[in-house]
Amino acid sequence: MNQIPKNCLDKFITIYKNFPSIIELTTNKENVEKIMKNRTTLWSYKKIIDGTIDIIDEKNLLEIDGNGIYVYIEKKSDDDFLLYFLFLQNYFSNVNFIISKLIKTNNNGIKQ
Repeated sequence: MNQIPKNCLDKFITIYKNFPSIIELTTNKENVEKIMKNRTTLWSYKKIIDGTIDIIDEKNLLEIDGNGIYVYIEKKSDDDFLLYFLFLQNYFSNVNFIISKLIKTNNNGIKQ
């Protein structure tokens, strides 16, 4: 949990008047793109790669649900990301559903 910036935790605490429950998930770029689609970015940290004009999103805080579900995303490498779901405990089943959709498996039991 030391990975989540204090300002991101403070934002959650200020809005929901409660410290968040947290689930950590390691995942790939494809899943991050899925979860970022049509979400509101509340905070981001970007890095400009020297010698290019590419701006790389390194860290993001997204609002998944306005009732108390955020996700903090930290890029570890090109295809390795850490997701931290921050949520009010009564939304655990909602977060569990989101995670299960991300890690769904095909008929052979292989993660897709």
